Amino acid sequence: LPLLFLPFLGELGGAATTFSDTDFLTVGIVFGNAVKYMGLFGAILFIIIVGATAILLKGRQKPQQ
Repeated sequence: LPLLFLPFLGELGGAATTFSDTDFLTVGIVFGNAVKYMGLFGAILFIIIVGATAILLKGRQKPQQ
């Protein structure tokens, strides 16, 4: 089934990905449960937490010379 979506993903720039990857599964479970139990607030909170984490991790990297 994931092979059927590869042409579509190629248009989005993600042709090398498949839906069976663990990272898609984990994020989907966490995001789905956040929305299920906390509604729209949970979705917004999850997106803010992911964004803040990405910014913090980016800031911890050493600048390349």
